[in-house]
Amino acid sequence: MDANIDIIVCCITVLGSIAIACYTAQKTVKLKFFDAYFSEKVNAYNAYLESIFNFYSKKSISHADVALSLAKASLFCSSENIKTLIQLDSACKEYLLKKASRYS
Repeated sequence: MDANIDIIVCCITVLGSIAIACYTAQKTVKLKFFDAYFSEKVNAYNAYLESIFNFYSKKSISHADVALSLAKASLFCSSENIKTLIQLDSACKEYLLKKASRYS
């Protein structure tokens, strides 16, 4: 009878270890996903801000490049954040128009 109890306890211990290992592996994959997601999010926002700066400071970048970087950043934005990014672009356009009309 003691041998059967030992086998049952051993099986429960093995199954528990496997369950904990699977749970840990799942959490690790999830953390890697979020790490990659947030890294790409930061890169997209950085690229957008850099493209806005380069475009509006008259460096060699087209407005299509700014629009592309806005589209990439919008993949990671909430609806409120995308409005903020678009407002930033609009504010920069208004500034350039005022600056251009001042020197015309």
